[in-house]
Amino acid sequence: MAELDTLDIIVLSVILLGTAAYFTKGKYWAIEKDPYANGFASAGGPKAGKTRNIIEKLDESGKNCVIFYGSQTGTAEDYASRLAKEGKSRFGLETMVADLEDYDFDNLDAVSTDKVVMFVLATYGEGEPTDNAVEFYEFITGEDVSFNEANEPALGNLNFVAFGLGNNTYEHYNSMVRNVTKALEKLGAHRIGEAGEGDDGAGTMEEDFLAWKEPMWTALAEKMELEEREAVYEPIFSITERDGLTPESPEVYLGEPNKMHLEGAAKGPFNSHNPYIAPIAESRELFNVKDRNCLHVEVDVSGSNLSYQTGDHIAIWPTNPGHEV
Repeated sequence: MAELDTLDIIVLSVILLGTAAYFTKGKYWAIEKDPYANGFASAGGPKAGKTRNIIEKLDESGKNCVIFYGSQTGTAEDYASRLAKEGKSRFGLETMVADLEDYDFDNLDAVSTDKVVMFVLATYGEGEPTDNAVEFYEFITGEDVSFNEANEPALGNLNFVAFGLGNNTYEHYNSMVRNVTKALEKLGAHRIGEAGEGDDGAGTMEEDFLAWKEPMWTALAEKMELEEREAVYEPIFSITERDGLTPESPEVYLGEPNKMHLEGAAKGPFNSHNPYIAPIAESRELFNVKDRNCLHVEVDVSGSNLSYQTGDHIAIWPTNPGHEV
């Protein structure tokens, strides 16, 4: 009888393990890797240009798909780039990635029905928009929102896709994508597929994104009559050699944060996209022990109109002395 009891326990254990493995596959193990996941993925198109008119930008660049991102830490921007790359390689879409703060949105009603607008929106803090999405969010959810055209409904021609990045440990989970989707649909826009929601709190952001995008692509292909093709590599830029340039040429990039810094014309307002290069006013060593040392550093931000508070980040832009390189 004791042998029978032991056998029963072994059989039950195998059944339980098999059941657990079945229900956790794809969540905790055997997770499918997205072939378009690349921290340095190409945006699939140019970023924001000089014009703030998205219609002009789409027409000038020959694009039919724009992916707007609202990002605080860069994750939403990365997902937007991956969507652009995948849309281009799998379906031949002419895609571009765009920062929400680089464009005006009173002409969204002029986006034609043969184009699609995607929104990848992170929720920041207690249900707030990210810094670069504040103006868009206030505009699209405002009670007196108005557009350039006299369409009825206002956004009846707009086809859109939406994915949100949130954290279920906060009260207003994924409020950005939920509120924006609600506002767009209220204005008559047509949502393609479900509005996806990724949950960083559960640690399933990547899995949620992968699970959302496949049915989204299916719905988008049906709506826009797209045919999936074999993925091929298509470079989005070419390299032209310029023999007349030297390291001392003023237009040669040597690590400057952006074009304005390269041209020596940096000016405010300063933000994450246009950083202020603050000089170190004072630096002294507080202590030095076997495995670490501690420095007291004072950074001069006078004249920048920047303010800071506890928890803010500072980036280090090191340069090597020319005679040591």
